[in-house]
Amino acid sequence: GAPGVGEKAAENLKKLYPGLLIGGVRHGYLDTSEAGSLLEEIRDSGSRFIFVGMGVPRQEAWMFEHHHLLPGTISIGVGGSFDVISGNLKRAPLFLQKAGLEWLFRLIQEPWRWSRVRRLPLFVYHVILTKFGFSHQKGE
Repeated sequence: GAPGVGEKAAENLKKLYPGLLIGGVRHGYLDTSEAGSLLEEIRDSGSRFIFVGMGVPRQEAWMFEHHHLLPGTISIGVGGSFDVISGNLKRAPLFLQKAGLEWLFRLIQEPWRWSRVRRLPLFVYHVILTKFGFSHQKGE
């Protein structure tokens, strides 16, 4: 996430869970030249779980690219969870959470996300075609 978000999220988590050990925190706008020092920091921390909050698809690409360099660890993409934990974004009311509509609350808070959501039906269409063996690529 943005600078400061991870630090604030870590601070809030330590208040909730006083015995929690956090091996390190970095913002999600990493320069490729920083990768080596970050990987070394993660290995030196002894952390087994790495929570990556860079947003989709950046966090997935980062985890895929680096997982083999971090043996014995489990990386988990947490998207905007740090924004909520840090207090930068409000969590949906409980009735929306229970109804499975937290995503809708997030769209209302962050309207720029609508452009992503608009493309979901096309993605689902391609998944269904692939699942049932229909090719949707040119030349096949």
